[in-house]
Amino acid sequence: MTQKWSYLQSIDEITVGRYFEYDLDALNLFRKWLKFMTVPEIKVLEIGSGSGFFTNILLTLFPEIELTCLEPDEVFVEKLKERFGKKINIIVDEVETMRIKKNTFDVVISHIVIHNLTEPVVALEQMKRVVKINGRVVVIEPLPASRNYYPSEEVTDAFDFLNKARIHKCIQRAKSMTIEASVNPWKNCYPRFYKEVDLTNINNYGWTSVFTLSDGRYDYHEKKKWLKMRTQLMENSKRANSKNPLRSRRKEREYRSRV
Repeated sequence: MTQKWSYLQSIDEITVGRYFEYDLDALNLFRKWLKFMTVPEIKVLEIGSGSGFFTNILLTLFPEIELTCLEPDEVFVEKLKERFGKKINIIVDEVETMRIKKNTFDVVISHIVIHNLTEPVVALEQMKRVVKINGRVVVIEPLPASRNYYPSEEVTDAFDFLNKARIHKCIQRAKSMTIEASVNPWKNCYPRFYKEVDLTNINNYGWTSVFTLSDGRYDYHEKKKWLKMRTQLMENSKRANSKNPLRSRRKEREYRSRV
């Protein structure tokens, strides 16, 4: 069944939450790491484009690519059409079951998607299937999920400890909301996923911070605008929940039962 992310988070919430995500240094790193996408008319498939946050980054950094967006959520699909028009192609489908022909794209890329899936290996198998021979699969994910790449044993142990604490907290919260917590999405790691789908020549890059409100390069009035928008959204959510204190829990339970 299609996982409706818009059911959990509105487009406005996503926009505000990522308002200052990725500064100029981070964008320059993307340009460097993804330099193979500077080839004119290279065919790129973006997995789970959502409301178009990373889609916009791809089109800005690599304006000559031929970009196709895979997105199962109709709410986000309409936003993508409104925002980008003919600059993109759109396929309404899920990554785990997408019906795209094999060997179609030069690059398949996902941004903050795989860790949200219950079957990440299936998703990666599909991404590998639709990419051309000698093409590239690019996965951009939260840093803790890549902890096994760290050369330092101390850093690895620290992340393992933090993840155990996080898992315990999530399970306890799920139990308190009568949500089944039999599946732990953090039990595996990306190197293991790549090995299972037989991806080769793997390169790993990363940084520990991509979001900062204290960066002096940001204009004061822009920061103030962002804080005002975020505060307003929080107030709106608070008022909605105060009218129905069970709204959030019921909404999450309904979502879980659908997916």
